[in-house]
Amino acid sequence: MGVMVESYDAFVIHNEEGKDLEFVQEMARILEGPKYNLRLFLPWRDLQTTEDNETEVLAKIMVQRCRCAVVVISPNLLQSDVTSFLLSFVHSKYPSGRNSKLIPILIENCELPTILQSVTVCDFTKKDMRCWVWPRIASSMRLTQTRSASGRRQFMPCSTRKSVLPDILH
Repeated sequence: MGVMVESYDAFVIHNEEGKDLEFVQEMARILEGPKYNLRLFLPWRDLQTTEDNETEVLAKIMVQRCRCAVVVISPNLLQSDVTSFLLSFVHSKYPSGRNSKLIPILIENCELPTILQSVTVCDFTKKDMRCWVWPRIASSMRLTQTRSASGRRQFMPCSTRKSVLPDILH
């Protein structure tokens, strides 16, 4: 029998220090909790390799095992070569957020990286609005397009979508 490969709802691209890390830990606690039951790939937590080609491994995981990518935007985002590479890579795979595969989240006011300026951003700078935005982020992750084993596109059935987005569909 083959090795079981874990899949994730979202790959999270973020700076792994300070407020960015605190936000990602809060996001993981909420979205991976019982209310949403999503699986996030957090490189510092889930990467189980110490290979020299870390960026290659992360890019492969993003494409092969994650349904979408979340980019946590702050002034610190591009301080790491790895996050800069991953942001460029995800943008090349899903330009302009096509197919709902890219979910940018702004956690601190800053100038958006050029490659994200044409994408609609989820604004998390107002903490009192987060409780309203979390369900929409979770729904976006669930509604991302997937492909069947035959390579055909699959979407959630409408009956499932109603339970995920009742305020929009009713």
